[in-house]
Order: sequence, then structure tokens, then C-alpha cells
Amino acid sequence: MVRQLGTEVLEVLNNIFTPLQNIGTSSLTTLLAVVGITLIILVALGYMVYGLIKLGKLLFSMRVKEFSLIMLGLGIVFLVVAIIMP
Repeated sequence: MVRQLGTEVLEVLNNIFTPLQNIGTSSLTTLLAVVGITLIILVALGYMVYGLIKLGKLLFSMRVKEFSLIMLGLGIVFLVVAIIMP
């Protein structure tokens, strides 16, 4: 099942980047598009790292009761998602 999900993601990414190859434009246009997409991905990764650091600081500063309630809520969310997905 993991392989199917992985190939589905690759198919979606391939569908996104295929029009860039079929436009028939110069290599400069393709290069600029790839650079633009790369910059967007780098900014998104930077925000993800920043968010994970803030989350880590938040989790370490929590009391046991607060942490337990958050884990309970997260468990309930995962159960609901697991029930809805199939």
C-alpha cells in the first residue's frame, strides 16, 4: 500500500511538471520556471523548520496535564481520519 501512495504522489508531480517540458519554449524559460519552483520549495521548507522549532519549544514548556490533553486530542483526530479515509 505504501508503494501505491508513493507512485500516486509521483504521478501527481509528473503531471505538474509535464507542461513545462511540452511548451516548446527555450531552455531559459524552463530554467526560470525550475528556479522559481525551487525558490518556492525552499521558502516552504524554511517555514516548516521554523514551525517545527516553535512546536518543539511549546511542547517542552508544557505541563504534563496540557501535554496529555493535546495527545488525547491528537489521538481522537487520527481515529476520526482513519474512520473517514476508507
